[in-house]
Formats: sequence, C-alpha cells, structure tokens
Amino acid sequence: MPADPRFFLPRLRAGLFAMGAVMLAGLPAAAQNREGLAGAWDGGVLTIQIENDWFAGPGNKDRHYSTGLRANWMSPNLYDAPEFVRDFTDLPEYLLSFFDGRTAGQVKRRYGISVGQSLYTPEDKQTKSLIEDERPYAAWLYLGLSLQTIRYDAAKPDNKQDAIRQDTWQLDVGVIGPMALGRQVQNNFHELINAPKSRGWDNQLHNEPGINLTFERKWRIGRAVLLDEPVKLRSDIVPMVGLSLGNVNTYAAAGAIVRLGQDLGNDFGPPRIRPSLPGSETFDLEDRFGWYIFAGFEGSAVARNIALDGNTFRDSHSVDKNVFVGDLMAGFAVFMGRTRLAYTHVLRTKEYKGQKGMDRYGAVTFSVGF
Repeated sequence: MPADPRFFLPRLRAGLFAMGAVMLAGLPAAAQNREGLAGAWDGGVLTIQIENDWFAGPGNKDRHYSTGLRANWMSPNLYDAPEFVRDFTDLPEYLLSFFDGRTAGQVKRRYGISVGQSLYTPEDKQTKSLIEDERPYAAWLYLGLSLQTIRYDAAKPDNKQDAIRQDTWQLDVGVIGPMALGRQVQNNFHELINAPKSRGWDNQLHNEPGINLTFERKWRIGRAVLLDEPVKLRSDIVPMVGLSLGNVNTYAAAGAIVRLGQDLGNDFGPPRIRPSLPGSETFDLEDRFGWYIFAGFEGSAVARNIALDGNTFRDSHSVDKNVFVGDLMAGFAVFMGRTRLAYTHVLRTKEYKGQKGMDRYGAVTFSVGF
C-alpha cells in the first residue's frame, strides 16, 4: 500500500530495528526438548507474515498483488499423533520416496492453524468505473488447517538435528468478494497513513466461497561444509514442489533456493504466503544464533487463479491470465533464541496478458517459539 516514503520508511526501519533489538536482547533461549534430537526445538511456533510491494522499494506502485497478511500457529511436536495422522502424513513418503533415498531418522509431526487475507487491485486505482483491460479488484479472506511432517537424517552423528525432508498438507477455506473486507482494510489503512484511497472497489469480484487443498514437499540436497573456523559456514540447496486444487487457485509449481550460512538445518527457507511455495513455518534451533542468505527461483503452471479468471459461478470481470508464471527471489533469515526474522525480495513475471511490466514485492516474516 503506497504512502509517502518520507512518512513510512522511518517507521518501518524503527520497527525492524526494534524487532532486532528484542532478538539481540535475548528472548528466552531455545527450550530443551523433551526427547529426541539434541538441542532441537519441539514447541509451538507463531509466525506473522506481511507481503507488500512497498517493501521492494518506494518507487513501486500499489498494484496487482497489493498486500498479503497471514498469521499461523504451528503446534508442538505431536509425540503421540493418532494413527490416522501418521498414516496420512506418511503417504507422501511412500509415493515420493524416489526423490531422496536417504534413510530418515526421527519424524516430527505438527498441525497448524492460520488466518490470512490477500488483496489484488488494478494499476489505476483512482478510476471508479470498471477498467476492462486491467485485473479485477479482489480480496481473499481465509482460515487454514495444515499437517506438517519433517524427517531427519538418521546418519547424523551424536543424534543432532539435520532436517532432510518436509511435507505439508494445507486446507484453506474462506470467501472471495466484499465479505473478504478488502475495501475496508485497504482504504482504512490508506486513510491512517494519509495515502489516496482506492476508488474502484465497487467493481470487485462477487462473494463466493473458496476452498483449496495444497500439498508441498521440500528437501535438502548438496549439503557442503565451506568453513569450520572461525565460524561454521555451510551451504545447501532446497528444491520445492507443490500442487494445489480448488476454485481459488489450481496450479503445479516447482523451484529451488541455494543457501549460505550457519545452522541451515534449522528450516527449509523463510515462509511465504501461498500461492508462492513457502519455506518452513516452524524452525529448529541447534545454537542460540544462526543466519543464512539465499537466492532462488520458482515456476508455476496455473490452471485457475480466481483473482484473474473471475468468479466461478457468476459472470464477473476477468482478464486473460498467463499460464506460466515465474518468481526470482533473494533474502536472508536470522535466528536468535526462540525467534526468527526473515526478508524475501521477489521479482514476478507478468501474470496476465496486457500487464504493464513485472511486479516486485517484499515479504517480511517474524516467528517466535513458545
């Protein structure tokens, strides 16, 4: 959401510095696990995510994928998971075992609960009438339930954590249209920061229930030791694949990131808001402090995107989408005690025919373990 950078940039910097100060002040150190991997964090994790093109630079316009907001709670490790949960979360291991032949040691299973909202607007937000050659106004408000399985390398010495695979099932249920409160959230925030309101929300998509089921797998390959002294410096590659089915988004996606830093086994990359392929909403902690930088790509074959194709059961504004969409991304993550702060910078190819230029946006995530 745009604002005069002279107003908002100092406040953002202050907020990021404040989060960093809290981390450096030593939020409680990682709790000792009840059993299993030495030094690993087995508690619950709360993650707050904010995605906005403003983070990618003050020259950006508040357009297309305007804003994403999401809060997610991942449960502590389910030591006594019901048998049907074990069977369901083990299914991808049987079906996709050809991706990685290494033997998995300990398995952690968690469930997640999330709430999120994504807003989409055309480039011209001052025109009240329908702009036929630009994407529709749309808002998606949803609740999510997830099951996550992380598997660890059985060959790791001293029983220390070394995550090698992560599988996630995610079910999102919500609403598209005025009931998703996109107009209220965007324009009230714009009023708060003294920015122009978007005037075309009367043309947004109609109310429609939405449901999406997503499966994602991530795994670590190419692990290398670059330095042991004076600091431990490691690198790895994290490929990702995903498939989503539903009336909101239907797509197949694949990508990978390359990471360089310390304690890379803490996670599988920073989380993102779907339909992007996210990293890990949970994280482990081998040491009190860790960090990494990363860069990568993601490509999607899109069969349906309601924010471009329009309503499923009623006539509505729509545009001709591009079937193939790609992201280039780079960023960093820092761990301190039970906290993680991460930033991802994304460059996205055109999503629909006639779109004026590619999009850039930034994703800020803050996670804390309990």
